[in-house]
Amino acid sequence: MKSKIFKTPNFKLKPRIIDSIEGDSVPCLVIQNNTLGTKIDGAFSPLNGIMLHFKPDLDAVSAPIILTLLGINFGGIVFCSTGDDGLIEEHTAEEWLKSGWLPIDIGNGQMDHHPAEEHPGICATSLMWEFILSQNMVEDDLRSRIQELVNFVTIRDTKGQRQNMDLAHVCDLISSDLPEQDCYLYMRSIIISHIDNLEGDNTDQLIKVLSEFRVAHPELSALPFLMDKYIKKVLACKNEDMPSILSLNPDKMRDILEVWLIDQKNFFDAEGLLTDATKFRLTNGKYGLFLQTDNKYFLKVALKNGASIIIIKNSRGNVQIFSQKSDKMPVSAIAGLIRHEELFLTGLKMPNDLTTLCAPGGANTNIYFTHNMILNGSDSNPNKKAMSVPISTSIQLIQMADGDYMPACRGRKTECIGSKCKIHFIGGHLPRCIQNFWMP
Repeated sequence: MKSKIFKTPNFKLKPRIIDSIEGDSVPCLVIQNNTLGTKIDGAFSPLNGIMLHFKPDLDAVSAPIILTLLGINFGGIVFCSTGDDGLIEEHTAEEWLKSGWLPIDIGNGQMDHHPAEEHPGICATSLMWEFILSQNMVEDDLRSRIQELVNFVTIRDTKGQRQNMDLAHVCDLISSDLPEQDCYLYMRSIIISHIDNLEGDNTDQLIKVLSEFRVAHPELSALPFLMDKYIKKVLACKNEDMPSILSLNPDKMRDILEVWLIDQKNFFDAEGLLTDATKFRLTNGKYGLFLQTDNKYFLKVALKNGASIIIIKNSRGNVQIFSQKSDKMPVSAIAGLIRHEELFLTGLKMPNDLTTLCAPGGANTNIYFTHNMILNGSDSNPNKKAMSVPISTSIQLIQMADGDYMPACRGRKTECIGSKCKIHFIGGHLPRCIQNFWMP
């Protein structure tokens, strides 16, 4: 495959729902004359564009990049907030598609795999690839190369694995450093470069570039160790499924290493925040950390230092809770308890089935749960209303889900059984002592 000059998408469009479209016909996504669009009652209309979330990850950007690689037009690109108060959630994915907009990796539509727990082993990129293949749009010389990329994106997105300088790591770095449209264009150039050089081995080039960096940045003592370790893994074929910086040309290697250098410096600087964090006990020698900060590197530092639960509250008041995957914390139970407390404090209606509060997704609250994260706002949904549950209560509920005890009822007499409070039992992940007092 020879490199081509690709057209820059229009990033200035403003999505809107077209109320004048009548009828109950369901729009069907199709590719016609190398253009992505919809058919409604047999009539084809090209898309106005696609919708991606703020701070896009590798999965979000790869789906439209594959369309570009194949010469399929899809209109413009708009980056938007998600969540109940975001642009996407104001209307269904079907309503957006009917108006000429395709949400990707958001919106719970045809190209979204969330809640991920309900759709294991797939991602937005794999959904797009499956759709493209169903349209018979791929020539044989590109199919295997794109398939390898799709396999990699799927593994990284569904299992959350990152390694230094693989494409997922690079996208995370670029996304945090550049505006969304610049991130997309840069990742497009990187992925296309990777596809172009898929069969190449640029190990010697990388070693040369690294040598230049070691001379230019002696203050970053960890750089040689980290990258030497990475190169050894590659040479030992331990990550042969991993599209990496090795497939890029020297100029792009330098660009990415510059961004990574800044990332590493910020990480080392953030280690000083550990002394400011509040530490709380969990069972079996585990512990959690809480810190009010806007420093995104604190999470990486806390995870590296072994915290099982990390609570971060930003300057807007939004709270994010992360868990150490290897510790297998009862995150769904924690989400259920905190959501229940939020509904109680705000006076909103409780669901008839309290176990639904443990489910992945939003559960009709302002608290989103997926994988090992509980998010009251995120980079892709920065305008989420801050939750009302105090941090001290959140810590207590986390300890309750993790431990084998139940606190006093705190005065909720109508919901109390003796000195135990059945209102707090949400899901089957909680200790037996809570289950024994549960009355459906």
